Amino acid sequence: MQLCGLAAFIDDHVARRGMSGKWSSKTQVQRKADFRPLREIAIRDNLQCRDMNAMHLRECLRCAGTAGRGTSLRGLLRTMLVFGRHAGYFTRDQAELIDAVTWTPPIGYVRPLSRRDQAKLNVDIATGGEVMTHDQVKLWAKAC
Repeated sequence: MQLCGLAAFIDDHVARRGMSGKWSSKTQVQRKADFRPLREIAIRDNLQCRDMNAMHLRECLRCAGTAGRGTSLRGLLRTMLVFGRHAGYFTRDQAELIDAVTWTPPIGYVRPLSRRDQAKLNVDIATGGEVMTHDQVKLWAKAC
């Protein structure tokens, strides 16, 4: 396993444009922002790659605002850890830590309304407050 600061590894991973070097410049900027929380944790705690554990990954995922964003960030971290394992920066156990980590909502988190529920807010009482489904619209159109 190579000795390397975790922040330096993250910078190198972003600079090389990912595992296969195919990121566009826009993706590279987005990934730099995605990995910023983990990089800041690494700098704050002066972490080496060998010192990274599930607690650090959990703290990074906590920065994701929504469940969808947490899932996306978790996938990005998994890819980075797999690349780091194959490049010799992480052990197999470290690379598999991401499987034990999930996004948990912060205290007071309220899940956003679904698009259907949002649409119901804008429907007048004359329709009974219900939004027609696609199938109902098709049946209605055939009847006309």
